[in-house]
Amino acid sequence: MNDVASRFGAKVFSRSVMRQRLPKDTYRELLRCISGGKRLDLGIANVVANAMKDWAIEQGYKKIIVVKTRSSDYREEPQSGVGNKVVQTMYRDRPALAKALMHMRKRYNNELDELYYLTKIGRVFTIEPSRSLDTVGRLEPDMEKLGRFYYLGVEDCRNCLGDLKEYLNS
Repeated sequence: MNDVASRFGAKVFSRSVMRQRLPKDTYRELLRCISGGKRLDLGIANVVANAMKDWAIEQGYKKIIVVKTRSSDYREEPQSGVGNKVVQTMYRDRPALAKALMHMRKRYNNELDELYYLTKIGRVFTIEPSRSLDTVGRLEPDMEKLGRFYYLGVEDCRNCLGDLKEYLNS
């Protein structure tokens, strides 16, 4: 029993691990969201998710499952010059965060390419929508649209269960 207690929670992407692995401004913003119950900016969320994946691989986890909210063909368009100026103005007191946000689309696309590769070689199992649907807003009021997303997710999960079981048993 002591053996289980000593191992329980030993390999967790904890706050101390986050502090070590995330850029300082990203870590601070994540803690603000956690403690304040605020929504996590997509750019911050992607940095955290990628850091978690990299950490899990480094820790030697053999089975990593990634659930995406966009189909495999989705890529971000490059940030415009105007968009960069807005970010610089909004985060002028946090330049490292501004820089991370200005480069997040390129970094995100690179991370998608890496995820595609890791999935292709069987290192990661990815669950993603089988097709693109209309964009859903953060406070989406259209229940029909939300229902289409929900049922697509249910259908896609059912369709990948056999492959997922095979991945987990390999």
